[in-house]
Amino acid sequence: MRLSRREFIECGAAACLATGVLSACASKPTTTSGKAASADGSALAKGAAPIGFDMFLEQRGYSAAPSASLITGHDFNGGLRYDDDTSLYSGKTYVKQRVARVEDVAKKSRPGTLPFFTIIGLDTSTPALANTAADLVLAYLTGVVGLDPARLRVTTTETSSSFFPLLAKYVITTSQVRLRSWDEAVKDGGGSGYFAPAGHPAKSGVASFSLEYVMPDGLELEIAEISHSDGSGRSSGGIGVERVEMARTGRIPSWGNHLETFTRALQEEATRTGASLPRGAAAITG
Repeated sequence: MRLSRREFIECGAAACLATGVLSACASKPTTTSGKAASADGSALAKGAAPIGFDMFLEQRGYSAAPSASLITGHDFNGGLRYDDDTSLYSGKTYVKQRVARVEDVAKKSRPGTLPFFTIIGLDTSTPALANTAADLVLAYLTGVVGLDPARLRVTTTETSSSFFPLLAKYVITTSQVRLRSWDEAVKDGGGSGYFAPAGHPAKSGVASFSLEYVMPDGLELEIAEISHSDGSGRSSGGIGVERVEMARTGRIPSWGNHLETFTRALQEEATRTGASLPRGAAAITG
């Protein structure tokens, strides 16, 4: 079972990438025992919970930028925060942002879909920043969290080809990259090749690639996404905190499991800020 709001192009990926840009022979950092190593060379003990991506970044000199409110006051997305605000990034910072998407109500029966979730994002507004962000994301997922690179999938267009050598560094091979046409990605706008949410007041379209993880039962979870600008605009990329934990543990909570937490978080923010509960709240809680 595949968890995605996108339709993936399954055929022809190997042929499209037959130039050999990706190498199945790239090596993954390991310890002398063969256990996957974290980016700083330390192995994750079996069963141990890894450090969070935010702490991982802080160990590498990043600091947290303030997050935006969950209640936006905009008509878009029922007045709820859809994604991170790229204007908050400044220098070597990350943003830990709570978001909720009204569009997900229609998909609430799909395993792994939650009424709200957490993004930890990095600035990707130049090619160099995007490459650094993608490298950090992959180092964290494979080295610290310990996800199996063989279960990772990448969905994108040829526009993201500059990242293919980096994927090879983490043993993400040609057969794991799924290419779709640029026109299809733009029409979708969901982030698997192109990110441009319909009606978003602050987002212009930007190229991107999504990173999925295939669970043992075939369930596919999107766990990260990297939007990347050519330097002419703002973009960001990062991980979905709850999805990464699902991939790591195999425990997939239901939509209903998180409804009370969502309601409480929203009410607390409304009380603190004096804002009215947005109409998107009722749509999500049903």
